[in-house]
Amino acid sequence: MGDEATGAQAEDPQRSHEERALLRLVATGGRATDAAMRTLFTRYQTAFKAHLRSRGFRDADIDDVTQRVWLDISRKAGEFSGDGPPGAWLWGFLRNAKNDLLRANAQRGDRFVSANDERHTQSIEQAEQELVAQSPEAQRHTSDFRDCVQRAFAEFKRQHPEEAWWMYLRHFEGWDLDQIAAYRGSTLHAAVQFISKARKGFGGIVAHCRELMVE
Repeated sequence: MGDEATGAQAEDPQRSHEERALLRLVATGGRATDAAMRTLFTRYQTAFKAHLRSRGFRDADIDDVTQRVWLDISRKAGEFSGDGPPGAWLWGFLRNAKNDLLRANAQRGDRFVSANDERHTQSIEQAEQELVAQSPEAQRHTSDFRDCVQRAFAEFKRQHPEEAWWMYLRHFEGWDLDQIAAYRGSTLHAAVQFISKARKGFGGIVAHCRELMVE
């Protein structure tokens, strides 16, 4: 349901009739196209943005998604069959664009371990800088520890990609738990439990690296 239900609830016979006519005008590409698009934009843009904002999308993402939605509508208005309420059809474009953004974020998360190896290495090196300077033996152990942690996180990402992605956002991008809860569409309590469970899961995988820590 979701988006389609929201659109359908806003429909009535007169509105549906008007919007079918507006979509026909958009499809013609004539002089009336711009005015028809402005009318549809005025009716739906605020609701589209509110829907995305309520699900934790940031303003830049909201602007990108809605811009794509209106481009798609302008290009595909002629594909509307007339069956069913136009509002549900229009909300379908928002659903598709939103899902594409979520998939892109997931793919970015799937790549983040390799993409952030340097950043991850730098953060570990900074924390262990004094140990590295102590002796060649300390330097060797520190390097072994760092490599062990990176391998452990790569394995954690392979086994639990979603948990690894949200841990990355929490600890490397600085997202607070309220942001995570909003973006995942969960309560704050559920977000806290999710991150806590993810940490415990990673802790079990990385535990064997502790023996490489320099005393």
